[in-house]
Amino acid sequence: MASALKSGAKFAAKLLIVIVCSLAVLEAALQLYFYPSFDFFRVSEFDEYKWARLKPGADKIITNKIRLSLFAPFIKFRYPVKINSQGLRADTDYALSPASPAYRVICIGDSVTFGWNLEGRYSYPALLEQELNRLNPGLHAQVINAGYPSYTSRQGLIWLDQQLLDLHPNLVIAQFGFNDSLPSWLRMSGPIFLGADREVMAGTPGSWQPIPAGGFRRLTDLLVSHTIIGKVPLFLYSVATQPRRPSGPKPDEDAAYQRARVPLEDFRDNLLEIARLCREHRVRLILIDAWGVPPEYRDAIRQFAKANALEVFSQAAVMEQGFLGLKDLLGQDQYRPYLEKIHARFNDKFLEKNKIFYLGVDWLHPNELGNLLIARKLSEFILAGEAKKQ
Repeated sequence: MASALKSGAKFAAKLLIVIVCSLAVLEAALQLYFYPSFDFFRVSEFDEYKWARLKPGADKIITNKIRLSLFAPFIKFRYPVKINSQGLRADTDYALSPASPAYRVICIGDSVTFGWNLEGRYSYPALLEQELNRLNPGLHAQVINAGYPSYTSRQGLIWLDQQLLDLHPNLVIAQFGFNDSLPSWLRMSGPIFLGADREVMAGTPGSWQPIPAGGFRRLTDLLVSHTIIGKVPLFLYSVATQPRRPSGPKPDEDAAYQRARVPLEDFRDNLLEIARLCREHRVRLILIDAWGVPPEYRDAIRQFAKANALEVFSQAAVMEQGFLGLKDLLGQDQYRPYLEKIHARFNDKFLEKNKIFYLGVDWLHPNELGNLLIARKLSEFILAGEAKKQ
């Protein structure tokens, strides 16, 4: 009997080793073929209120690879990411009270704000600072990039309340929606929960509850957030349980998005709290209607802004107009430095067939030229609003 148990234990141990080794080899193959090797985690760390944040003082060259189809060659992006001691994408820290008068803008948002796959100087906040000071040198504009890839409106609200308003901005620009609409299991970093962001990151402004981060949850973070294989069970779970959107001109949005990271009702509540905090601190607020955000969330932004007399800037419209006028853009010398970067990434034949990549690094994130067009229109929008106040 004892011999049989011992033999069975040895067999189970060998089987476990084979399974673990096989999964490791499969994960390595998937990493090489399908996806970047989660290189961005080298500049991130756990945050007890927002799950994840940029690591203060990090200074890395990030590598990211994407495939446009199953058998297409991958496109590699390598770009520097430097984080100041305040956890912001910047070369230096920002004084709480600037030594000289400055018009301070804080851009909160996700990877679009952060500048995914781009050098920091080509993110829209950096280009916005450049354009504001070009159009109005006396403004002394200082634009702070407070974007983090995968952030939702809930995480932006917490960051704004806990830290960013201490920087005394004159203007806050909020760009959210895409990550809010994703299934609740799909998170870039931090412990994985099958629940909405409101449940996980509980609390209210001034009274946020820390996220428990025991050993089991950190193991979950390692196996699920950082591996492709780890996501498969949750992906299957999400597909099996995701409610199908009802047909008809007015689908039931609560049924359609009840498993989203931030359901539409919560999305509106987060925007409401962001607006309330800005009013309390006498800070102008502009909401961004972003390219690539699902229509339901874009509609929610516009409807919320109208109901609360808030400003909305349509980044999506700028991108759409850029595509319509692409022929004219490509012929202008002022855009040549930006086009050279695009041509270094994609060949002419590919760009002719996939014109979207003239303005985007993919189907969601604007590229260097796309961000420049956005920054120019947004700077005009901001200055027009400031002129009305005077």
